[in-house]
Amino acid sequence: MKLLPRLTLTPATLIINSQSGIVELSCDDEHLAEIESAIRQYRENIGPRNGRE
Repeated sequence: MKLLPRLTLTPATLIINSQSGIVELSCDDEHLAEIESAIRQYRENIGPRNGRE
């Protein structure tokens, strides 16, 4: 996962690489905060699995 910062004429871009392809999301700061919150909630709900936290 990689986050390219926003520039004068372009929003920030979140790049997610996976085995099935690449997803690029151009987001404003509010949307990035919502994505972070959703991922954090997901991780808190799954708890430790397969030796990972």
